[in-house]
Amino acid sequence: MDSTAKCFQEESFPNHCEGKKPFKTSLSADWLNIDICVEGSFETVPWNTSRDKQEHSERMWLSLRWDVPKDDEYYPFAKNENWVLRCESVSRRGWFELPNSVNPMPGPLLDEWPSLRKLELEYND
Repeated sequence: MDSTAKCFQEESFPNHCEGKKPFKTSLSADWLNIDICVEGSFETVPWNTSRDKQEHSERMWLSLRWDVPKDDEYYPFAKNENWVLRCESVSRRGWFELPNSVNPMPGPLLDEWPSLRKLELEYND
Protein backbone atom coordinates (compact mmCIF):
# COMPACT_ATOMS: atom_id res chain seq x y z
CA MET A 1 0.00 0.00 0.00
CA ASP A 2 1.18 3.51 -0.70
CA SER A 3 -0.33 6.97 -0.45
CA THR A 4 0.46 10.39 -1.81
CA ALA A 5 -0.98 13.69 -0.63
CA LYS A 6 -0.82 17.26 -1.87
CA CYS A 7 -2.19 20.33 -0.11
CA PHE A 8 -3.16 23.65 -1.65
CA GLN A 9 -3.99 26.96 -0.01
CA GLU A 10 -7.55 28.07 -0.82
CA GLU A 11 -9.53 31.28 -0.42
CA SER A 12 -12.46 29.85 1.54
CA PHE A 13 -13.65 26.81 3.49
CA PRO A 14 -16.65 25.03 1.88
CA ASN A 15 -20.09 25.88 3.23
CA HIS A 16 -21.17 22.26 2.79
CA CYS A 17 -19.01 19.20 3.47
CA GLU A 18 -19.66 16.85 0.50
CA GLY A 19 -20.63 13.19 0.88
CA LYS A 20 -23.22 10.90 2.45
CA LYS A 21 -21.66 11.04 5.93
CA PRO A 22 -18.60 13.29 5.83
CA PHE A 23 -16.37 13.69 8.86
CA LYS A 24 -16.83 17.22 10.22
CA THR A 25 -15.50 18.70 13.43
CA SER A 26 -14.41 21.98 14.96
CA LEU A 27 -11.94 22.71 17.74
CA SER A 28 -11.19 25.87 19.69
CA ALA A 29 -8.38 26.66 22.09
CA ASP A 30 -7.78 30.16 23.37
CA TRP A 31 -7.88 32.22 20.17
CA LEU A 32 -7.27 29.41 17.71
CA ASN A 33 -10.29 28.02 15.84
CA ILE A 34 -9.97 24.93 13.64
CA ASP A 35 -12.57 23.50 11.25
CA ILE A 36 -12.09 20.12 9.55
CA CYS A 37 -14.09 18.54 6.73
CA VAL A 38 -13.24 15.16 5.21
CA GLU A 39 -15.56 14.51 2.27
CA GLY A 40 -17.23 11.13 1.68
CA SER A 41 -18.61 8.77 4.29
CA PHE A 42 -16.87 7.84 7.53
CA GLU A 43 -19.07 4.70 7.73
CA THR A 44 -17.88 3.25 4.42
CA VAL A 45 -14.76 1.13 3.96
CA PRO A 46 -13.30 2.04 0.56
CA TRP A 47 -11.42 -1.23 0.07
CA ASN A 48 -12.84 -4.57 -1.03
CA THR A 49 -11.43 -8.07 -0.48
CA SER A 50 -10.10 -8.47 -4.04
CA ARG A 51 -6.37 -9.05 -4.51
CA ASP A 52 -6.46 -6.85 -7.64
CA LYS A 53 -4.98 -3.34 -7.50
CA GLN A 54 -7.29 -0.78 -5.89
CA GLU A 55 -7.10 3.00 -5.75
CA HIS A 56 -8.95 5.38 -3.43
CA SER A 57 -9.03 9.21 -3.46
CA GLU A 58 -9.88 11.47 -0.52
CA ARG A 59 -10.25 15.21 0.02
CA MET A 60 -9.85 17.05 3.33
CA TRP A 61 -10.41 20.72 4.11
CA LEU A 62 -8.68 22.41 7.04
CA SER A 63 -9.38 25.95 8.26
CA LEU A 64 -7.18 27.65 10.88
CA ARG A 65 -8.22 31.03 12.29
CA TRP A 66 -6.38 33.09 14.87
CA ASP A 67 -8.60 35.62 16.67
CA VAL A 68 -6.21 37.30 19.12
CA PRO A 69 -7.62 40.51 20.67
CA LYS A 70 -5.58 43.57 19.67
CA ASP A 71 -5.03 44.59 23.29
CA ASP A 72 -3.97 41.14 24.52
CA GLU A 73 -0.95 41.50 26.84
CA TYR A 74 0.25 37.88 26.45
CA TYR A 75 0.51 37.94 22.68
CA PRO A 76 1.39 41.54 21.79
CA PHE A 77 3.05 40.54 18.49
CA ALA A 78 0.50 37.96 17.39
CA LYS A 79 -1.19 38.41 14.04
CA ASN A 80 -4.74 37.44 13.24
CA GLU A 81 -4.15 35.17 10.29
CA ASN A 82 -6.39 32.70 8.54
CA TRP A 83 -5.46 29.69 6.41
CA VAL A 84 -7.62 27.32 4.44
CA LEU A 85 -6.02 24.17 3.04
CA ARG A 86 -7.49 21.63 0.63
CA CYS A 87 -5.60 18.34 0.74
CA GLU A 88 -6.03 15.62 -1.89
CA SER A 89 -4.75 12.10 -1.30
CA VAL A 90 -4.59 8.96 -3.42
CA SER A 91 -3.98 5.57 -1.80
CA ARG A 92 -3.17 2.42 -3.73
CA ARG A 93 -3.31 -1.14 -2.48
CA GLY A 94 -2.06 -4.15 -4.33
CA TRP A 95 0.54 -6.85 -4.71
CA PHE A 96 4.01 -6.85 -6.22
CA GLU A 97 6.91 -9.29 -6.49
CA LEU A 98 9.51 -8.86 -3.77
CA PRO A 99 13.18 -8.64 -4.73
CA ASN A 100 14.97 -11.97 -4.62
CA SER A 101 18.24 -13.65 -5.61
CA VAL A 102 17.16 -13.94 -9.27
CA ASN A 103 15.76 -10.41 -9.59
CA PRO A 104 17.04 -7.82 -7.07
CA MET A 105 14.40 -5.23 -8.03
CA PRO A 106 10.82 -5.15 -6.69
CA GLY A 107 8.17 -5.63 -9.34
CA PRO A 108 5.42 -3.12 -10.21
CA LEU A 109 2.03 -3.17 -8.53
CA LEU A 110 0.01 -5.86 -10.32
CA ASP A 111 -3.24 -4.68 -11.97
CA GLU A 112 -4.75 -8.14 -11.51
CA TRP A 113 -3.84 -11.01 -9.23
CA PRO A 114 -2.25 -13.71 -11.43
CA SER A 115 -3.81 -17.13 -11.92
CA LEU A 116 -2.32 -20.06 -10.02
CA ARG A 117 -0.78 -21.36 -13.27
CA LYS A 118 0.87 -18.01 -14.01
CA LEU A 119 2.18 -17.83 -10.44
CA GLU A 120 3.75 -21.28 -10.76
CA LEU A 121 5.35 -20.54 -14.17
CA GLU A 122 6.45 -16.91 -13.91
CA TYR A 123 7.19 -16.19 -10.25
CA ASN A 124 10.03 -17.72 -8.27
CA ASP A 125 8.88 -17.37 -4.68
